[in-house]
Amino acid sequence: MNVAGILHTGAFSLSEGAHLVIGVGGESAGGEWIFGYDQITASGAITLTGGDLKLTLLGFPEFSATATFFLIANNSHGAPTGTFATLNGSAFDPSNIILNGRSFQLTYTANFTGSDSDGVANDVALVAVPEPGVWGSIFTGFGLLAIRRPRTGRRWS
Repeated sequence: MNVAGILHTGAFSLSEGAHLVIGVGGESAGGEWIFGYDQITASGAITLTGGDLKLTLLGFPEFSATATFFLIANNSHGAPTGTFATLNGSAFDPSNIILNGRSFQLTYTANFTGSDSDGVANDVALVAVPEPGVWGSIFTGFGLLAIRRPRTGRRWS
């Protein structure tokens, strides 16, 4: 059985030529890969001076349209220094990542709220981007709620 891991460490540094391998199989950090993802929880400074993020979706995981995967839970109270240079060995746009046909964004300012969180928006996270059809459904739902909202106030005759 493959297991997604959570690495607890002090400072974390990834330099040019190094690879950070992260597998995503579900929305929970740790556990079986079919349900979880790999995570680093660091209590010290985070330094990403280049380096490659090797990111893999394990099979075709089921997760919510706006799932957030906290790849590095940064509990140092400070912002990460630097960024990943490449994704799976190639230059990339952090705001437009496609894995197995699914859209994601990589952010260095997420706010992990799990156990041992420092409460600061300084975490590295992969965020699922809903498909356009999902947004259409969401906006349609809001529109229907607005139409069905009971009207209050005084009626003039």
